Amino acid sequence: MSNIIIRQPHPLRRNGSTRITRLLAALAPDHFQLDDRSMQDLLVAAHRYAALLSWFDFSDRPDGDWACFWETETLTYLAVLSAIDLNQLRKEYDEADYALGVLLESYEEGESQQETQAYRNLAEILYRMAKGLEGHYRKLVAIRHPLQHLLLGLIRRANERDIEELASPFFQLISLHKAMDDQLNPELYRYFVTDDARWGLADWADYGRIMAEAPADYPREQLRGIFVKFYNAYVVLKNRAQRAFDEELARMEKPENEEYRIVQPHISLFIAFLRLFRHAQDSLNELVKRQLDFYYEQVLALHRAPAQPDSVF
Repeated sequence: MSNIIIRQPHPLRRNGSTRITRLLAALAPDHFQLDDRSMQDLLVAAHRYAALLSWFDFSDRPDGDWACFWETETLTYLAVLSAIDLNQLRKEYDEADYALGVLLESYEEGESQQETQAYRNLAEILYRMAKGLEGHYRKLVAIRHPLQHLLLGLIRRANERDIEELASPFFQLISLHKAMDDQLNPELYRYFVTDDARWGLADWADYGRIMAEAPADYPREQLRGIFVKFYNAYVVLKNRAQRAFDEELARMEKPENEEYRIVQPHISLFIAFLRLFRHAQDSLNELVKRQLDFYYEQVLALHRAPAQPDSVF
């Protein structure tokens, strides 16, 4: 015990403060940027804007939109995946679940039409989440990105055919959806019938074998459990897509003599525009500093004081 040394700093000794440490970050001219959008933000904005533009066929009739032009290139689609709004997914489900909870407290006996509709709303949200995962997988296959294997593993791990059918969250969703919505269009789930049966539906007969058996106890909790599993898949997909996008963007930023990157012409032109647009962004973000310099030097006619060393008082 005699070898233990306790080092206790002197209570009156301190390093003091410098002029740099006393400067508030919010007062720095570059703290606020008028345009802080990154290349990823601009790519996502272009994709969302393209989704609002109608595509017309040769007969001058609307046939989809222009978003598909941004979903055929690796860089742009990874930007779209990394911009998945997880908060919106959770908010949409929580609001519908809260509305159901209010109805359950109001109607203790029997079942009202509003309660039935509330259950339908939850089932429809879960259906859209599952359809979104399947849609992302198909587009990743189309652009031949390795992220497709990750998403396929997430889908199959929860929907293997050798697992009991209703133990699968997707099969649970179908069973509950059938029981809760007597007007359910079966064709909605034909989208999940695939050759590899990744969702557990090898043919349309598999859908018919799933019985519409609503659980007697706590269907709300079962729906919440399905949501958590689908939501976790979105979290993994978003995080891995963000990492893949950063790697892809870093690869494109390298000099041409190190690695040659083939990009589709329309995407290449847009990326070239974004790189030129970056100069305009930098100039715009310097507006605050230029305004402060003009105000203090031209309007107030103040001169910059020479630098002074720190001193101890």
